[in-house]
Amino acid sequence: MKYQGSNVSSVGEFEFAVQTKLGKWGQGIIELDENGLYTSSSSTILKGVLTEKDKPVFTISWSDNEEEEIILESNNE
Repeated sequence: MKYQGSNVSSVGEFEFAVQTKLGKWGQGIIELDENGLYTSSSSTILKGVLTEKDKPVFTISWSDNEEEEIILESNNE
C-alpha cells in the first residue's frame, strides 16, 4: 500500500480490511513508513480460489474517514 499525498505524517494510524467470497481479513493500528509505504509481513491462508471475475472489496479507515474500493483487476506493476 502506498500513500499518494504529500504529507505522510498526516495519515497517522489506520486500518484496512479486504472482503472476498472466501471471507474477510485485515489489519488494524498500523502506520506508513517514512516513504509512505505499508508492507505486511503476515499472511492469511484462505481455502478456495479467487478468479478474475471475483471483485474483492478493500476498505481503509483513518482519522474518522473511510474509503471503500472494489478491486476490478490486478495491477502487476
